[in-house]
Amino acid sequence: AEYRRPPARPIENAALVDLGRDLFFDPIISATGKTSCATCHRPERAFTDGRARAAAISGAPLQRNTPSLWNLAWGKHYFWDGRAASLEEQAAMPIENAAEMGADWNILLRTLQGDAALMTEFRSAFPGDTPLSKETVTKALASYVRSLVSPPTRFDAWIDGDANALSPTELRGF
Repeated sequence: AEYRRPPARPIENAALVDLGRDLFFDPIISATGKTSCATCHRPERAFTDGRARAAAISGAPLQRNTPSLWNLAWGKHYFWDGRAASLEEQAAMPIENAAEMGADWNILLRTLQGDAALMTEFRSAFPGDTPLSKETVTKALASYVRSLVSPPTRFDAWIDGDANALSPTELRGF
């Protein structure tokens, strides 16, 4: 039971997840307009970049590698050192970090305000609220990340009782 997958995918507002996905893949949220979250968290690499150490916007290596984003809906602390207590808090940090995306929130919010398509999405995701703020940007990004659930694995099948799902070597390794 300790290793069993959570029984259900987290339920999020679809408009919020869609907005978060669009922001995640859009370099508009970086200071240079050339870096998106997906620059380092590449879906085809399990939302990592495959490097030993992530690259800063300058191209220099950062201190750590890019962690996968799978299954973070069930996390309690984020980043390798646990310094973020929520996905919303985590989402803001790379955007603000000068070496990662280097954005200034005041400039970023003005830039987003000028994108009519994104503003339509913000109004849809946040009806009745102030649709554009640091909080709504990070909430949308966090909602998208919460929706990223890894596909079932052979390990999951083994935990669920399929004795043949793993090889003898894999079982010894476990």
